[in-house]
Order: sequence, then structure tokens, then C-alpha cells
Amino acid sequence: SASSSSTVQLLPLFILETKDTLPNMPMGTTHTIDNAFILHQSLVSLQNKLKSNYNLDLHVCNSTDNDNDRDDGIVSCLKKVIHSAVLVKDGESKTLDEVIVHTCDLGDADNEIGYGPYQHLKNVQDLIVDNDGDDIQVKIQSWDCFLREEPWKTLSNESTLQQFPDNFAEYEEQYGLKKKHDDGDINAVTKPQTVELKQCKDIQGLTIPSLSAVPSMSEISDMICAANGIDAIHEAKKLETQTNTGLYATHWGGLDKSTMNEDTILNAINIFLGNGDENLTKLDGDEALVDALKWWSKGNSKCKLTRNPKSLEHASMNWIMTGGSDGDIGLSLRSSNDVKTKSLIEGELLMRYLAAPLVFGNISPRCLVQKAEEVSLKKFGLADVFAPNLPSVIKKRNAIKFVKSIAENREWHTLFAAKNLRNQKKLDSNSLSYEYFRWHGFLCRYGIRKLQSESNQQKDEKEGIVLLHGFGAS
Repeated sequence: SASSSSTVQLLPLFILETKDTLPNMPMGTTHTIDNAFILHQSLVSLQNKLKSNYNLDLHVCNSTDNDNDRDDGIVSCLKKVIHSAVLVKDGESKTLDEVIVHTCDLGDADNEIGYGPYQHLKNVQDLIVDNDGDDIQVKIQSWDCFLREEPWKTLSNESTLQQFPDNFAEYEEQYGLKKKHDDGDINAVTKPQTVELKQCKDIQGLTIPSLSAVPSMSEISDMICAANGIDAIHEAKKLETQTNTGLYATHWGGLDKSTMNEDTILNAINIFLGNGDENLTKLDGDEALVDALKWWSKGNSKCKLTRNPKSLEHASMNWIMTGGSDGDIGLSLRSSNDVKTKSLIEGELLMRYLAAPLVFGNISPRCLVQKAEEVSLKKFGLADVFAPNLPSVIKKRNAIKFVKSIAENREWHTLFAAKNLRNQKKLDSNSLSYEYFRWHGFLCRYGIRKLQSESNQQKDEKEGIVLLHGFGAS
């Protein structure tokens, strides 16, 4: 947001740069083209929603290693955007007094991974942008979308840090997650934060025409390659072979990228909760998704899934989803009824579908919980109405519980990672340290300890090393 003496102007901004964030993009080097498709589709969806809901234009600032600027990455991009904003406003004979950059705090682990802007801006103090002799003050203001404030307060206090539980069962108990909370309960899910704007006469959107175009998938792919030292031209075939090699029915594993837009995601969640177009439908869970959307079966025009014939995991999931059929889900199945959800873990299709949207911010964990609460209130606010059909009620409660669990489990791992990282700062350099990465959206932890020889012994140059590898271990 940029302000002058009488006006606050809002400028939604997404920064694509090859120095700070894109080199740390989760799965950017192993699923480059998939990620480019996902990011492009997400930006198009955000652009459309901002325009239709708030009449605001999304702006995308591109920066590459070829840019000559003494500042690195995001800071350099911010200065360019501010200079462009000044030029727009100068045309209206106005000046900028202050610029506030509102950026999301994703939590300690994701900040350490470094794919979000906050990690690269949180230590920027008193940023001044020179505009032909006039200084513009730039402030960084963070916000978050954590489920509740109380656990983070526990971690933020040195005296209570160790009181935070080391397992999910104790976490549930300590913060009363299984209890029904009133709006005033400190452990209930917090409401979305609102941006605080200074008192002014007018609030309006700011448009910079040169930054109003969403980059194409190809342009984004080239930037991801440049950020990671990949020669896109010479390694084109290798990049192509990496597409659709992720977990089956995720957006890295064959699910069409068109399903990344916000409206489609919210519709799928409503269907899963049994709150589809027909209001409180009889079906819910994965069974309802398969019946209503028909994404997971070929043989119809609504299919959104492509199987990789070279993937063992795809073959295994296909076998499970078809009830052991030898037929190829991508070729021979005729209807959505051929997908057997009974063989799947409850909610597995939804969990795989939401893996990418949760990482790329198309939907937040808080939104999942709020949607589940809305449907729960609508369905079970009058329990006696459902008493004659108790088995069905129990089934729908399971769908609601599962949607909440996706958000709660994600929050728990984010909190536990924060505890580990904050404890780690107090340990000496020889202690086991933890680092994190995201694999298909899941937060994964690995430990590192330096090899040391006894101080009174000569180091053996032939000393053996044992490496233990856990697949996606956390």
C-alpha cells in the first residue's frame, strides 16, 4: 500500500526473481515445467479474483540475474515497482509519502527454506527509496494465516518454549482441539487479519500498466531454470521427462493445472463436505468427488487426470483406484463409477488434490477449517433432525473431521519445526541440527551432524561414512 497526504492506494504485487526466492522454490529443479504451469495458473486465478471481487489489478514484477543493480533480488524489484508507482502518480501531480509492504510470515521452517518473500525482507530496516532527491520511506509489515495465536505465543516466549508438546496427541490435548469452542475461546481458529491503513480520505487501487501482464508458462519456466542454473535449451528433453512424475493425482502427478483456480478448489471442498450444488447432498468424501467431478476416470469429457505409464507409484494407485482392474485408468474405463474409493485411505483424493494449492497459497489452512465449521453448523446445528439417519450423520462428520485434519496436521508440523529451529539456535555447532524441505507440499525434516575425529588421534583419510536415507522422512 502506498500513501500520500489524502489517499491510500493498494497495489497487489507478485515478485518473480532469480536471486532470492525462485532458487528455493519447492521441487523447482525436479518438477520445473509442472511448477511453471502451476504458478502460471495460480497467478491467472489470483488476477481474475482480484479484478472480479475488488476491482484491483494484479502486478507481476520480473527480475533476472541480468539485471544490473547493486541490491539483490526482492529489494531491487521493490525499488523498481516503487519508482514505477511514482511515475504513475506524478502524472496526477501527486507524490508518495510512505510505502508499506505487506508480506506473509509462513512460519520458521518455510522462511528458512526461503521461497517466500518475508525471509528476505524481515531484516530490511529503514529502507529508503530515492526519487530524484525526495526520499520515500518503505516499511515491511508481516501478516500470517496461522490457525490460532496461542501456540505461537508459547513458542515466542523463551520461558514457555520448552512447554510446547513434542507430539500431536499432547498438542491436541494442550490446546483443546477436540473441544467445541465459542468465538471467544483463545484456541478457536482466529479470524483473518485485516490490513491496517492510516486515516485518509480515499482508498483506491493503483495500476501500473507495464506490470499488469501475467508471465506465460514458458517465461516462468525459463526463470526457474535461470534461478537454478539449468540451461533450458540444452536440457529441454530432460525437463520434459520430469513432467508428471510426482505423486499420482497431485498437480505434479497428472492432475490438470486448470484445477488450481480458487473457485474450483472451493467447489471441490464443498463437494467433499457434502455441501455441493444441491445443498447438503447425500454423498460426501472422496465418493462425492468422484461422482460429481469425474476428474479421475477417462471415458468422459470431464477427465482431468493423466497417468504416467512409466511410474510405479502411478501404476499402484491406478490398481487401487480401479479395484484391481488390469485396465489403464487413462484408456479403458468408461465411467466415474469405475473408480473404487473404498480401497483408498479416507480423504486421499482430496489430500492429493490440495497438496499444491496449499503450498502455492491458492487456499489457506484457515480457510479449510472455516469451510468445515460452516458445513458442520449447517448440518448438525439441529442434531434431532438427523437422528433417524444416524449412520449417514456419522459418515458426514468423518468428512468434516478429515478436512479439519489436513489443516491441523499441517499447522502442527509447522509449529513443531519452529520449536526445533528456535531450540537449535541455542546449541553449539557440533550438535545435531535440523533443516527442512517441502516434498509434494509436505514439510520434511532431516538432521545434520558434523563428522569429527578424536582430538588426540590423527584423522584416518580412509574413514568410512554411513549415509541413512529416509524417503520423505519427517
